[in-house]
Amino acid sequence: MTSTPTMTETSPIPDLTVNDRCDRCGVDSFGRGISQAFVRVRLSSGHLLDFCGNHARRNMPALVAQGAEVLDCTDRINEKASQSSN
Repeated sequence: MTSTPTMTETSPIPDLTVNDRCDRCGVDSFGRGISQAFVRVRLSSGHLLDFCGNHARRNMPALVAQGAEVLDCTDRINEKASQSSN
């Protein structure tokens, strides 16, 4: 029997790419995510959530209070145009 590797607290949160989309913004009529994600959160369950800057600011206090780990890449927002700006 083989075991499935589990995520540990020392595992880094995977980096965001320009293709990652906010889990709260919804989708357009083509099923594509609307806003680029700049914040990734790992919940204590190990699940990952991606947020745009706006939804990250709204939800971060509650998520951090519940022990979530945060990868904040909001400093990248104006580096170059995101796909969502097209």
